Amino acid sequence: MQLGVIGYRNHAAKLIRLVNSFKDVKKIFVYHPDKNKLKNFSIYSKKILITSDINKLNVVDGVIIASRSNSHSDYLNFFSKKKKYIFCEKPPADNEKDLSAIKKLKKNKIKFNFHLIQTFFSSYVKKTLDLKEFGEPINITIMVSHGIAFKKSFNKNWRFNDKNIFSSITGNLGIHYIRQLLFWFKKLELINIHQQTFSKSKSIDTTNINLLANKKVNINILLSYAAPKINLIKIIFTNGYLEMKDGKIDKYSPRDVFDNKGQFKIPKLKKVKYFKNSTEHNYEGLVKNLKIFIKYIKNKKYFKESDFRDDIKSAEIILKMKKFDN
Repeated sequence: MQLGVIGYRNHAAKLIRLVNSFKDVKKIFVYHPDKNKLKNFSIYSKKILITSDINKLNVVDGVIIASRSNSHSDYLNFFSKKKKYIFCEKPPADNEKDLSAIKKLKKNKIKFNFHLIQTFFSSYVKKTLDLKEFGEPINITIMVSHGIAFKKSFNKNWRFNDKNIFSSITGNLGIHYIRQLLFWFKKLELINIHQQTFSKSKSIDTTNINLLANKKVNINILLSYAAPKINLIKIIFTNGYLEMKDGKIDKYSPRDVFDNKGQFKIPKLKKVKYFKNSTEHNYEGLVKNLKIFIKYIKNKKYFKESDFRDDIKSAEIILKMKKFDN
């Protein structure tokens, strides 16, 4: 199997290293239109060839698009016409016009990299919801933060200074959790969003997103580059709750637990699964997502169109956030 990769550094480099480790991948063409920039490419492997000639990718079985967000739609259109399998980083597109165009592409060979839905926690929550193990869901709280906004490099990074919503914390990070929620629930409605700056940066460093799932489950997502490191998801049900805190997953149930005075008390903690941290947990989802892509190419299988539609919907929800003036 031969793969092409659009992009050569940062997250693209991580993806290149991963697919380079897969036995089924025999050759990787790393592409960037500027051959001078490719001089900085530093991953050595006999499998890897670098090129600034996009036609060299005509021979590949699949393409990984890991370039800037504003180029995704052009590459999706280009390689879809060539009937290649495509693994594209989020977002599918960074504006309404390109997103509408992508909807018209043939969908069964396109997979977007929303890897959080491939994690252990996402699958466990989905199963818990389907089986109604803890009753009905009532509320979800997602809190993800660290303090990069107070680093000098924050203001120098092009992404943090770009005005497109998908370059901001709201779109760049928020879309992952929107897509995860669409994996858990059939309907997701945007209620409100508040974007603020707490650091000395001119860019938004904190966002609070309020949503409603299935017309009754309240959801709050807090994302911040201006706070201590937190990685927490808590899901409250009528008969218990689930919590993932920095990769450690616990469940608490049942609801009706009493002390010797007959007063309600916190349900007993039951360990579900502990990862080293949230980074390790999420990385497993990324590896699994790439392996699925490779497997589908190898077996000539097609991706579900329902997944494609939810991927697009996650981007549409983010784009709706632009209408909130705050």
